[in-house]
Amino acid sequence: LYLVASFNEEGRPYLFALERLEHVELTPSRFRYPSEARYHPEEYFSGSFGIFQSEGQEAQDIELRFAAKPWLHRYIKERTWHPSQVVSTDPQGHLLLQMSVEGFEELLPWVRSFGTDVEVLGPKELIELLESTT
Repeated sequence: LYLVASFNEEGRPYLFALERLEHVELTPSRFRYPSEARYHPEEYFSGSFGIFQSEGQEAQDIELRFAAKPWLHRYIKERTWHPSQVVSTDPQGHLLLQMSVEGFEELLPWVRSFGTDVEVLGPKELIELLESTT
């Protein structure tokens, strides 16, 4: 569980893992939720595949092909993995998942978790990264 908060005058949001907090102190200050112009959670995480932010990285189009296995198709289709995702089926019965993601930090272990049941069709950088870390 993570907390998105600001702790300095700059107002930049930071992620805090709640289990790492050592001390919490009640203060007389009141929390005022920022305006949507200053902070919107969905926008903050919109490019991420998970919670980690890849600052300065542009979104890349990811294309994955999953094995023609009914249980796997059901598993992929029943979740929203990323707000930009598009799911389709190719003529051979493989499930195709396309999305636009900033950074690969959390995407890599997720893709690897499917083993030989997934093939990365693009981008080239993701394919090379997977090949170099296996």
